[in-house]
Amino acid sequence: MMKQIPLEGQKMEMVGRLASSVIHDLNNLLTVIQLNAALLESGEAREGETEKLASEISQACACAADLTRNLLSFARGEQNEKVVFDLSKDLVAFSPVLTLFAAKKTNFQMDFGTEEFLIEGIPMELHQAILNLVVNAIAAKPKNGISLTAQGAKYGAWPGDWVELIIRDTGEGIDAKILPHIFESFFTTREGRGSGLGLHIVQRVLESHGGHIEVESQPGVGTAFRLYFPRVTRSEQPQEVSPDPLVNETLTGKVLVVEDDPGIRSIAVRILRGKGCEVLEAKDGPEARALWRQHGAGIVLLFTDIVLPGQILGHQLAKEFVGERADLKVIYTSGNSSALRDTEILNHQNFLPKPYSPDMLLRKVGEMLGQVRP
Repeated sequence: MMKQIPLEGQKMEMVGRLASSVIHDLNNLLTVIQLNAALLESGEAREGETEKLASEISQACACAADLTRNLLSFARGEQNEKVVFDLSKDLVAFSPVLTLFAAKKTNFQMDFGTEEFLIEGIPMELHQAILNLVVNAIAAKPKNGISLTAQGAKYGAWPGDWVELIIRDTGEGIDAKILPHIFESFFTTREGRGSGLGLHIVQRVLESHGGHIEVESQPGVGTAFRLYFPRVTRSEQPQEVSPDPLVNETLTGKVLVVEDDPGIRSIAVRILRGKGCEVLEAKDGPEARALWRQHGAGIVLLFTDIVLPGQILGHQLAKEFVGERADLKVIYTSGNSSALRDTEILNHQNFLPKPYSPDMLLRKVGEMLGQVRP
């Protein structure tokens, strides 16, 4: 008989196995980033290829951020807000990452035509589900590649219109005896090479989107996963509000950046200075306190990592400085899940999660200083 694991223990075990899977995916993405960066650094990129290499790096970074946020959200039991989006356009934008996973292993083709397929859901959850299916398809050693197509459809006796997304491979297929069990948690035929959670997660994502999943497979011929999503009409789609451009061409004010990672600190300081801010930088609490004693009267914003080396944490610095200057603005940043859980001072306005883009940093600083409308 299988040992019964308490609910919380079962969740922690799943988090551990998910973390192992995420680390594997992150290593692949880091390889993509490293190889493309090496080509750019060496100057060996062909003429006109620089923009493409930079785009692939950005896509891989975005995917890595999604993976880590998904894991942290699962561990904390968080849910993200659903939005209405065009499935075909979203997957076209995500396709460079999928293509990179399939590179040199098999062919990867996508065909959505020109039709708009509006659905309501959480794009990053959908990306993880699609990535799981594509990775499985690659592992099946397809003879003639993998295809991803979408079409409008009906689904059995269920009312309304549906979007059918089909992921098809020409690989080794799935034995009929195994097929009924593939969506069970921790079920795997690749001992030591998989967590057994990939297809279970795919099914959970479909359920959370109000959808359904079906699979057809024939050993030696291939497998097709059919994902069905309720289709949203244009009249149901909320009006998209594009972020306002920066109100001023430059941002003004003296900012104290406290960040122990020298690479992140250097880039953040460079971005803020490039936009017009006067920036002071510190690697830890003592350095930040020394700068505050010298320049505190002129500092308008503290941008600090929550977790810092030594005994002084970012929110402790903020409490100390705000105690002296009540008008001081504070933005916190972190990629550490325990920091987010242990502190009660964070909110949407004052927190910028890692990793962040230059635009995200500038917008958050501009909003906090009242120079960009939220």
